[in-house]
Amino acid sequence: MKYYSIVEFAKAIGKTTKTLRNLDKNGKLKPARVKDLTICSDIVKPYKNINKTQKIRKLKKKKRRLQRQISKKYLMNKKGDSYCKTSNIIKTEKKLLKLNHRLTDICHDYLHQTTTEIIN
Repeated sequence: MKYYSIVEFAKAIGKTTKTLRNLDKNGKLKPARVKDLTICSDIVKPYKNINKTQKIRKLKKKKRRLQRQISKKYLMNKKGDSYCKTSNIIKTEKKLLKLNHRLTDICHDYLHQTTTEIIN
């Protein structure tokens, strides 16, 4: 993920830095997620927080379950001081990796669509 300075963001949306600073000072720019997106309050259609959608919540819940399963499997297969990695652990880790990629892809896609809409 790329972070933008005020100058870069102002150039991207076609505003001056002074305008952005004034909007920020007046409380018209509010971060939905500090890392990801700035919401402009002068836009007619407000942008929803993607983390509160049911699809994302279900995926995050599934991710937590898979993480717990993996840790339990590691504890069950502990031999002495080392952990034995079975094929079931590898399969579950692949599922978790796939789920992580899916979550990040959904968030990046939403972020890209929203910023493109703001710029245009």
